[in-house]
Amino acid sequence: GDGLMKLEAGNVAFDAEATDSTSISTNATVHTAAVAQPAIRTDFRETAFFFPDLLTDRDGAVILKFTMPEALTRWKLLGLAHTPDLKAVTFTKEAITQKPLMVVPNLPRFLREGDRITFTAKVNAIEAAVQGTAKLELLDPFTNKPLDAAFKLKDPAPAFTAAPGQSANVAWDINIPEGTSMVSVRITACGNGPSTTFGTSFSDGEEKPLPVL
Repeated sequence: GDGLMKLEAGNVAFDAEATDSTSISTNATVHTAAVAQPAIRTDFRETAFFFPDLLTDRDGAVILKFTMPEALTRWKLLGLAHTPDLKAVTFTKEAITQKPLMVVPNLPRFLREGDRITFTAKVNAIEAAVQGTAKLELLDPFTNKPLDAAFKLKDPAPAFTAAPGQSANVAWDINIPEGTSMVSVRITACGNGPSTTFGTSFSDGEEKPLPVL
């Protein structure tokens, strides 16, 4: 989602929290009815922003506005500020992007025609136990046409149970066909928390293209 930080030159800090680590929630929508389709994360830029020429206001404060990438990970903020007479200060802060339910695929960098491979992923439950289903979809990245049959995907939606603060492992066996140069791998997970969470549902999804050699 969109991020907003306020930095003060004299006492550098996050405006929202004056600690060394800040948690940022990315697309974390809470549902109280049936499990909704997850928002698919596709923006995995390694650099969230780079602002080399910011100017402070008369109070020495500067506001950073940016769109956070969708990778669920730990981020490091590095800053350098200086005055016209070259007095300088540097600082380092950390932020974490996470969701109550997170899909963490373990994918290769590429696929080879004729190979048999097992895709695996972890489904992490952060706040509460979650029971649900994970789903693998294989798509043509140019037409969005399903390729499950071509890759001989037999069981696309296995069930999982993840305890609070732990992860569940899911896996899919596929065969790499000939004549396909690229495939988009979409892995999603949807599930419900325990009754103590009043039927709250959680979801997450990630999609990446893989070349086929």
